[in-house]
Amino acid sequence: MANESKKQCHFKDLEGTCFGHDLKRKYFYLNDSFCNLNHGSFGTVPKTVAATQFNHFLEQESFPDTWFRQTYYEYINNTRTALANLVNANVDDLVLVENASSAVNSILRSLGFKSGDKILRLSTAYGMVINTLEWMVQTMGIEVVIVEVEFPVIDSSQILNAVTAALDSNPDIKLCIFSHISSMPALIEPVQLLTSLAHLKHSLVMIDGAHAPGVIDIDLTSLNADFYLGNCHKWLFAPKGTAFLHVKSALQTELSPEPTVISSSGDFSFVGRYKYTGTRDYTAFTSIPAGLQFITQLGGFQSVRDYSHTLAVQAAEFLAAAWNTSLLVPPAMSGFMVNVILPTSDPSAVTYVTNTLNSTYNIYMVTGSVPDSRLGLGIGQPLLFTRLSAQVYLEMADFTQLGVLVPSLLNEYNNNLCK
Repeated sequence: MANESKKQCHFKDLEGTCFGHDLKRKYFYLNDSFCNLNHGSFGTVPKTVAATQFNHFLEQESFPDTWFRQTYYEYINNTRTALANLVNANVDDLVLVENASSAVNSILRSLGFKSGDKILRLSTAYGMVINTLEWMVQTMGIEVVIVEVEFPVIDSSQILNAVTAALDSNPDIKLCIFSHISSMPALIEPVQLLTSLAHLKHSLVMIDGAHAPGVIDIDLTSLNADFYLGNCHKWLFAPKGTAFLHVKSALQTELSPEPTVISSSGDFSFVGRYKYTGTRDYTAFTSIPAGLQFITQLGGFQSVRDYSHTLAVQAAEFLAAAWNTSLLVPPAMSGFMVNVILPTSDPSAVTYVTNTLNSTYNIYMVTGSVPDSRLGLGIGQPLLFTRLSAQVYLEMADFTQLGVLVPSLLNEYNNNLCK
């Protein structure tokens, strides 16, 4: 068995540890009994990164004044430089924020929208974006133009055609918001072409790249979006509360954009406004390079991507076959997260399955629903799906167990209804 396991181990870290459960035990705090199929929501911090953060915490608490007045700034300048290199951006146009939510709110509240201004978003926009825009509707009187993404997705032309039609019908759009990789369902959107389409109509563009860093290549110089934001805690193995915001230099003024907290640093430059937003623990920011170093220890970005994307696609195709369903999004438009249609149209049954998987089997599986756009296949009925996240600490067996468990629990639920 040992020789067979070694033979099948195609991905290893620099010390020869196999990706999958061996890597999980070596580097992560995840409970041995827990099967985390939802890495995309919160990520998880490797032990080496946590150690770096704790060392920075000790530096902070040993010499607080030196830390907050000098050491911290040296660390975050290094962090910003590392991230700018990763996304091919000018370091002076990139700042650190706690999360994508903070970045989106910072930009949307700084642009001076007034009553009647229109902002375009896709139906796949993250809930935080939707909620922030609704707040702006209620408080500022803006209008939101929603472009529906039809599921199942066949290819990117569906999205491009729908956005083109919306821009033609609304030539006065002030800002378009797209996701580099949407959350629920997970979908790699054609942001390069979408950005060009919006700019042709003289609209600003914000890209919510919460799920993109680490999963796909990001070239902000080529992308040319006006605003781009990305999380570091999801796929860059950084501590929670780490993200970045990139703003074109031409859109930076002495007063805009502003962080969600205006503090007392006295530095009113774009970078200065964001680098200190009050007394708090900034060691998550200073530990981002340790996450990047961990990826190097795993063999680099390409190794992580090859393993995780292949695992995600193979798992999705296996489960779709086992459940006699299909994928919501083609593999070419999927990263480390895949969406598989569940073998039921009953939301209560899905709730029972997910709760039982979590409480009885220690498996966390996130689910959602979208309207079914397929002609003749239950128009009006939602498509219920699971979004599954692949990661270097998971193996195929973590996913294949769902092939039997999900139908079994659905039968159990239906049998209980009949009693």
